[in-house]
Amino acid sequence: TARRVRRGISATRTGSQHQRRVALAVGNSHMKVERIETSLASMWSDAADPERKGESPGVTRACTLNLIVYATPAEDRDQLQELLSELNHEHPSRTLVMIADRAAPAPRIEAYISMRCRLIGGGKQVCGEEVTIEADGPRVDAAASAVEALLVPGLPVYLWWKDIPHQSDALFERVVRMADRLIIDSAKFD
Repeated sequence: TARRVRRGISATRTGSQHQRRVALAVGNSHMKVERIETSLASMWSDAADPERKGESPGVTRACTLNLIVYATPAEDRDQLQELLSELNHEHPSRTLVMIADRAAPAPRIEAYISMRCRLIGGGKQVCGEEVTIEADGPRVDAAASAVEALLVPGLPVYLWWKDIPHQSDALFERVVRMADRLIIDSAKFD
């Protein structure tokens, strides 16, 4: 039986990051990419609404590139988020983070959306967006399909592979075909 995933959308704001947790799939069901796009549009609409109390108006959505990040659950998430914040400050983008646990016995897939903003003159904000997809077991392939569908057309695609790539890895081959540039993070290789 499929296990239950958190329902609804909860929003938090921590400094310059807005985040929503979106239930996109239950157990081993299919990823609903249109729900991600709808949730992103809603998040941008909410952020730009001048009627919001306590929020500064003037949010600009910026996207200079697509960045796909592949990581395993062993990755230091805080460090990764810090690096992505720094990158977004200079290059606002659509960042698609895949956290893949291929060895997990049970299929699972969930996604989270967020925007990263920085203040510019006059209280205005420039923001990029991030979609984090966590996938376990056989649902990892569905995460790759979702990433492909979420790329912003007409922009360069960078793939940051934070694991040892293997030539016989079908997932690596599939995702690398989406990319214009490949970044291999060899800092933690054995």
